[in-house]
Amino acid sequence: MNKAERIACLYLSFLNGQRLSFSNLRKMMPGAWDGNPESARRKFERDKDELRKLGLSLSVVEPGSIAQDGSIQTDYVYYYPGSRHSLPDVTLSSPEVQALLESASAWLKDLAASNFDGLDTEALYLAFLKIAYKKPELLLSLPMRELRQRGNLPPAQTSNHDSIDLVYTAILERRKLTLEYQKASGQYEEYQIWPHGLLLNQSRWCMVAWFASDSNWRYFYLDQIKQCKLEPETFTIRPGFHIRNFVIHPLTVRAHTEETVQLRIRADYYENVWEFLHALPEGTVDEDGDTCRVRTTNIRGLFSWMLKHPEYITGLGDELVYQKWLQFVKDTRELYAHE
Repeated sequence: MNKAERIACLYLSFLNGQRLSFSNLRKMMPGAWDGNPESARRKFERDKDELRKLGLSLSVVEPGSIAQDGSIQTDYVYYYPGSRHSLPDVTLSSPEVQALLESASAWLKDLAASNFDGLDTEALYLAFLKIAYKKPELLLSLPMRELRQRGNLPPAQTSNHDSIDLVYTAILERRKLTLEYQKASGQYEEYQIWPHGLLLNQSRWCMVAWFASDSNWRYFYLDQIKQCKLEPETFTIRPGFHIRNFVIHPLTVRAHTEETVQLRIRADYYENVWEFLHALPEGTVDEDGDTCRVRTTNIRGLFSWMLKHPEYITGLGDELVYQKWLQFVKDTRELYAHE
């Protein structure tokens, strides 16, 4: 079997959602990966790279991981986690983003000192804000307010689907916002707020803002904003504010009493696990080498995440927590069992 045939067979085998152990793959395609098990698997990894170029990026459950049925995995198991395949997105590297920001910054400074077409500058201004959101230090020397004043830009008012542009601007320039916002009752009410940050919760943008009228923090979903107006008045960031303390995280949902769970993390997936846990409020996660202790009020939410990523965790808590995990796996299997 030549390389093209081998890649085509792998592509079709994984495209339909099969979970295949490496030993079964070698039986399906004898002679494809000769040698001892470790040498053969290294050859297979090169074929995985070819599949990735075709838009089919495989995940792996390694030996020692917890399998879907709660048992310990004894072989490498490969699967495609996506529901459909697609070619990889075209993205910009960090140096390319940096170069783009610096070029846009220089252009905007030149425009602020001269006459220019307001509509073109508005588009550049908003695009710059979106790209620079994670690098606010690049905005320190940029004359944002002068750009709006001298550029004769359109009034800072927009409908709900464009609200994110004004919210970006308000957060970066620390400008107050006036909103016409839809409450849970369906009625609209006007608020003047101090926007501090943005969260993405279940694919919906959510703004964290200080509501001075009742001296309290509020959450505002951008798709519930009918009108949004950027005010000229500025505000000072509230003392001690950090966006991570406001993240709407599944493990902070108060579904149960708080429990502490100890996880042992597979070294290759430490960054993946930390990406999930780092957004929790401070003091919620304690790290110690390859283990961490997580305090959560939604232990079944944690188990659900573990079930979706069985390759990440190699050990779980004390005996009581482990029995709860096995019960969760049993309940999940019964829930999805075919009659």
